[in-house]
Amino acid sequence: MYSSRKYKRAKYCLDIISLILVALVLACAIFIVININKHIKFLPFVFLFGALLNIFSGIRDILSEKKAIGITLCVLSLIFIVAFVIAAITFW
Repeated sequence: MYSSRKYKRAKYCLDIISLILVALVLACAIFIVININKHIKFLPFVFLFGALLNIFSGIRDILSEKKAIGITLCVLSLIFIVAFVIAAITFW
């Protein structure tokens, strides 16, 4: 359905943002594993970046006409946001 240059550019930007968010989640997880007592404050960020990753992946799927998967990912990101809030309150 979408074959315009604008759509391809938007999809490319969403892919780049997704890669950056995956790198951030991985970096936070590695910091937590290296020294859990010192870096446990990074745990809320893992949930936040995971939620953002799901939102951007959901938007990309909605644009690619996979609306059910995209909506499911966006709803799943709400669970990650709740986990972020709970973890942020607990660790700070």
